[in-house]
Amino acid sequence: MPDTLTIKFPTIERYAQSSCLEVSFCRIGTDELSVSISASVAAFRNSAGPLDFRARTLCYGYDLAEFARELKQLHTRYEGGAIFLNHVESFELEIRLADKGRGILAVIARYEHDADCMSPIELRCFRLEQSYLAGLLSDIQRFLAESGVSTTHPFENAPSA
Repeated sequence: MPDTLTIKFPTIERYAQSSCLEVSFCRIGTDELSVSISASVAAFRNSAGPLDFRARTLCYGYDLAEFARELKQLHTRYEGGAIFLNHVESFELEIRLADKGRGILAVIARYEHDADCMSPIELRCFRLEQSYLAGLLSDIQRFLAESGVSTTHPFENAPSA
């Protein structure tokens, strides 16, 4: 039974060939997942070097299942986008159509720590080919099925006050 799903988003952009975004989901409870975000953005000309970013947050299996549903719609209709948003809204991963004619998708990652001292971080330099969607969707669906994490909204069966 797999406890971890790691998704790597390389880029097809020439100026950022060595850039990569990696998001890992690890089961830590019956309905909760730990989310690790790691990004390395290649150095730009006249830059001090690459940008490396790492963060952790939490989500529910429901959050990942909703993202899978939106990815399936994007893959089927090939329009719009899919957004993963964790329950505390500190991490957002968006995959949307960037160039329909060329089959290019944009991947945007946003992270905001709940401490007042940290500004939100947004990474926009990732581009994928549409052929990446089928495998990504299959990996997420397989992880949800085999890990045993609940995909029911955590408040759906909560007792009423």
